[in-house]
Amino acid sequence: MNKFRQFTYSALLIIIGIAVIIMSVKDIKTSKKDPIDLNDSSVDWSELEVGDHVEMDVDFLMDYFTALEKDGKETNRVYAMPHIDDSGDYFTFDNFIGISVNDEDFGTFDALVDESSDWWNSDEVELNTTPVHIEGKVAKLDKEKLGFFDEYLDRLDINDSVIDSSMHEYYIVPIQNNSPVLIIVGALCLLAGVAWGGILIVKGRG
Repeated sequence: MNKFRQFTYSALLIIIGIAVIIMSVKDIKTSKKDPIDLNDSSVDWSELEVGDHVEMDVDFLMDYFTALEKDGKETNRVYAMPHIDDSGDYFTFDNFIGISVNDEDFGTFDALVDESSDWWNSDEVELNTTPVHIEGKVAKLDKEKLGFFDEYLDRLDINDSVIDSSMHEYYIVPIQNNSPVLIIVGALCLLAGVAWGGILIVKGRG
């Protein structure tokens, strides 16, 4: 392996280490914030900000509108969670946000989607689903994912004014519960990269 390639790998280790440390520290800080329950009637969704800590039981969920694939297999989906307005004669949706879900939890969330759909299309007054507990942080959808969310809501004939005033440009992503471990991993990558680079510099002077 030539020296240039070795320097490249050592720099990559340093960059990865720094990135992992930064993300892990952010997750730890987020987890220490007071959690927000979006089902709480006192919570104003329009006041949500990137980095807010969300912890709640999701009892109504719509289908996913975008998914990531690796080697032909879906590894992540973003589901649509609406806010239900029950103040009128009929239930309506007056806000939306996304929920990021990893592949090991697809079955649980798909079951909630099916139960939610069954209730929504029935004449039952009480919502009777199996809630799913989530904990995460608020992040902003990238342009591509937001476009898929727009298309999804448009197919459902959601009023444009509701979409425009909703929080659908945001989504809830899981907090890494193993952040302290990841900090150690990041530090090891950083130290390994620095040590490797240092050895290469010393050898180059020899």
